[in-house]
Amino acid sequence: MKTNKTLGILLSICGIVFIFWFFMGIVPPEALSDKVRILDAIVVSAVFSLLTLSMMSPMVNLKDPSHKQVGGLGIKWSVLGIYSVAAIVTVIGCLGYSWAKHEDIISFPIQLALQLFYLFFLLSGLLAAKSSADYTESVYREERKLKQGKADLKSAMSGLLRAAEDTPGVERSVITRIRSLSDDCRYVTPSDSAEARDLDFEIENQCALIKPALYDPELNKDFIERNLTLLERNFERRRKAY
Repeated sequence: MKTNKTLGILLSICGIVFIFWFFMGIVPPEALSDKVRILDAIVVSAVFSLLTLSMMSPMVNLKDPSHKQVGGLGIKWSVLGIYSVAAIVTVIGCLGYSWAKHEDIISFPIQLALQLFYLFFLLSGLLAAKSSADYTESVYREERKLKQGKADLKSAMSGLLRAAEDTPGVERSVITRIRSLSDDCRYVTPSDSAEARDLDFEIENQCALIKPALYDPELNKDFIERNLTLLERNFERRRKAY
């Protein structure tokens, strides 16, 4: 990635040098006024650099799991393409006419206004592309947050099941009930509602309470039964929460 970026920068510099050499050294003085000559050189250099750096840079950052760039990719390239065509066509059209007729087809202020309008269009489009990319990232993070809540719930139930299975003396019926709850985690719908968050918190706390009690199942039999019943009740409520 760094190699491509460095190569893109070097290519841009070489292109800019050539573009300025063309407008300052090749185009005859009678073809363009100094102000138009400088404006055209800057515009063509900007277009060349934008296209070069965009093509030499990765379209999507594969290290970013959200792949947010995809959300604004279409807008970015559409806007960049329209801007590049409009800016270059204006430069070539004015240059061709001026070179042939030795007079400007449109005055410098109008050419400057046109190029500024194209630039405004480009910046607005790039801002829209960034907004789209940011929205894509926010959706990804929201979905990840929802999935993480379900993953935490499943982890708590799996830990409780392992403790029950690995501790001698735990009644088979208790293990069966916990295993049933652990298996039913797949039916829990990820949710960020207040009710779902509260129930997730309660279920995880109940798992944390029951787990140490399992190491002396005979002494804590009533405690385990009471909290396991409450856990089943809250788990059923959580399955219905959206």
